[in-house]
Amino acid sequence: MQFKRSFLPTALNPFTFPLNSWMKIGLTLVLVSFPFQLNSFVFQMEWGKGFTNPYLSIFFGLTDLFLLLTATLFFVVGKKQHVKIHGGSPLYFLLVLFCLALVLVPLSVSEGDGLFNFFLIIKIFELLLFYLLVVNKILSTQEILRIFVYSMTLQALLALSQLIFQSDLGLQVLGEPQISAENPHLARFSFLSMDILRAYGTFPHPNILGGFLCMSILSTFLIQSRFKHEWTFLFTIQLLGLFATFSRSAILGLSFALILLGFWYFKKLKEKRNLVFMTLIALFLIELSALLFMRGFYFFKDNAFLERLEGYKLSFELFLSHPWGLGFGRYTLMMGEGSGVALMPWEYQPVHNAFLLALVETGTQGFLLAILVLGFSLYSLYKRRNDFLSHRKQLRRQVFFAIVLAFLVLSSFDHYLISLEQGRLLVLLFFSLASLFAYEALPVYKIRTEAPQSKIQVDLE
Repeated sequence: MQFKRSFLPTALNPFTFPLNSWMKIGLTLVLVSFPFQLNSFVFQMEWGKGFTNPYLSIFFGLTDLFLLLTATLFFVVGKKQHVKIHGGSPLYFLLVLFCLALVLVPLSVSEGDGLFNFFLIIKIFELLLFYLLVVNKILSTQEILRIFVYSMTLQALLALSQLIFQSDLGLQVLGEPQISAENPHLARFSFLSMDILRAYGTFPHPNILGGFLCMSILSTFLIQSRFKHEWTFLFTIQLLGLFATFSRSAILGLSFALILLGFWYFKKLKEKRNLVFMTLIALFLIELSALLFMRGFYFFKDNAFLERLEGYKLSFELFLSHPWGLGFGRYTLMMGEGSGVALMPWEYQPVHNAFLLALVETGTQGFLLAILVLGFSLYSLYKRRNDFLSHRKQLRRQVFFAIVLAFLVLSSFDHYLISLEQGRLLVLLFFSLASLFAYEALPVYKIRTEAPQSKIQVDLE
């Protein structure tokens, strides 16, 4: 793998227009479809409980199809045209390979269904393909972020409708779960003696929708406004959609990120864009206060908080009995053994902490790698603070730093970022964009002095 400049340079496109267009369409469909549950059940590991366990099941859907077709076209045309494929920032690319390798190692030594392992290897390989498609700029960074933000804005509108009608909208063809007030196992919150259903969008749980909206709200800062008040419209809809989920972890993660951005821009309130930052923070703090009031301040008596504590205890017990890891995806398989008590079907969930889940499923080495990846991402973005970057690239650096911080908060209170395919794709999306930014974040002026006729390269992004 050679690390060269963009697979599709801005000025010169090595491909014929039709092939290039098909690749762009393919990656667009991947980005549009992955927030939706457009999947078909393929296989479940035998575990003796009699109901479908999403964490021990393999699903294939439109996202997989679009991704594999786009990647196939990408490699075939690249070989035909002798185009060098790069991996973005070399250190980021090596971390991706290392992470995928550490996920695969426990599969080779753990007991379990060989067919499940085979399908899981395909899923993991897809993550590498997704990373390569993003860093080789089949679509530009602006196009990728805009597609993601617009897709999540539609999710926010769907979430608001679900909250208002207290039911689904009959969009099961798009992956919307069946939501009704009669279902006792759906996520709710109580306010003024009312039991209100939280919004799901097309996600398996409101917290997952909340985490995605947290990332899309931060991503909105990075897209260039195409019409007047576009930012205002996107922020308003997404914030209301986030409120409809009543996800405390997502709102807390966004709070930390916005406060950090506000701290950086507090002294520049005279600029219109920076005023948007501070206004958004003020509105969001009002939303956070309203959520805390509705869902209660007594976290230590909250059922969700107590369940998380039990999950932490069980995780340490499972880790001590399997220090080298249970195997990726096998946490729920061993829950009954570790808890020693009979569990209800909906209680078979991974621990609500991505780092502890990595510790249990991939062992000490996986846990340390998760910390390394997070620490490296924060450090690599933070160290660029003294680089001579353009204003836009400086903004991108700061927003990416805030996004990684939000990922840290989400990972500390939930598991879906590594336990579900949607979450893993979300992490790889922003890790790929951060890798691309680190690879391309050159100084504004780079003067070549070795030749008198050399030109000044100006950052035009």
